[in-house]
Amino acid sequence: MRLTRTSTTTFESIEVRGKPEFLRRTEQALAVLTSASQFKVIQTNLAVIRQGRRSGIKAWAVKPTFTVGKATWRHSVVWYAGAIAHDAYHAKLYIDAKAGNHGKKPDNDA
Repeated sequence: MRLTRTSTTTFESIEVRGKPEFLRRTEQALAVLTSASQFKVIQTNLAVIRQGRRSGIKAWAVKPTFTVGKATWRHSVVWYAGAIAHDAYHAKLYIDAKAGNHGKKPDNDA
C-alpha cells in the first residue's frame, strides 16, 4: 500500500488541501474559472477546497469549505469547475442570508 501525503497550497487566495493529484486537478479547475466575470464571488465566499469522501459545502464554517469527493474532482475539468462555482454560490447565499438576519444563523428555508 502506497501512502501519499496530504498537502496544502493556495490558488488565487483559496486554500486547497489534498493529495498531489487533487491539488493539480483543483488548480486546473480554478484556472478555468479565473477568466469568469464572477470569479470574485468564488474568491469572496469560498476559503478552502479540500479533498474528501463526498462533496458538500460548509458555508457556516469560519472559513467556508467545499469538500470534494473523487467522483467530482476526477470528472472533466469543466464539470469540476462548475461544481466549485455552484457550491461557492451556495456559500454566498448562506452568508447573505446570515447578514440579513443580523449575523444569526438564517432559517432553514432562507
